[in-house]
Amino acid sequence: MYPCAIPPRSNCIPACGKATFLLTVSIIILLKPVNFRFDCTASSVGNSFVFLAFRQKYQLEVVGTAVVSRAGGQQYFLISKNASDAKGCFGKTMATDHADDPRFIERVVSGKAFVLGDFQLVETQRPLQAIKKVLTGEAECALIDDAQMAELPHIEGAEGIRSVWESGKFPSMTLVAFGSTPPADRKKFKDGLSRVCDGEGKTACAEVGIMALSAADASGYNPVLAAYGK
Repeated sequence: MYPCAIPPRSNCIPACGKATFLLTVSIIILLKPVNFRFDCTASSVGNSFVFLAFRQKYQLEVVGTAVVSRAGGQQYFLISKNASDAKGCFGKTMATDHADDPRFIERVVSGKAFVLGDFQLVETQRPLQAIKKVLTGEAECALIDDAQMAELPHIEGAEGIRSVWESGKFPSMTLVAFGSTPPADRKKFKDGLSRVCDGEGKTACAEVGIMALSAADASGYNPVLAAYGK
């Protein structure tokens, strides 16, 4: 079974997002020669820590990380044309497509510097929509991630938009295993990760934007886990 970061469903794209689905399938294809069953997946829908909301209920365990080109979610920014700092956005319209998990934003991303209730929230659906709302004046500020920030210089007319607050940096995309995964299969998965993008796998990884895969455990995520809470 090859589920998303929540229990198996007949269609994992709505549950986990297209990027997660594609990365999961890519890893499955690349690891196919290993020929073993595993219940693992990439955990990323707009951020690198979708697994936080499900880790207790489904006994998710961190088994690795994936460095994916332009995946985003490793740092967040408040941007504006007029505000000079985060407080300058308080009480005003703030556009974002990252408000699906308020607990993650308020406890992990902001470090309790702000909560979503401090703004007049304008939820967006497309990655560059939040930036464009600031550009057109429909929103005073926007909360974006590092992938969106990288696109800012390429958007016509966005020269006056700047970062007025930035978060700390977070680990890359997380690979997790469900608690139901047999320990032997989990070990094989972890042991094989670093070799997935070697040799014949190098081209395949490049085609789907996977730059590197490596084994990991929860120790590198302790600050994030502590901030998010149980």
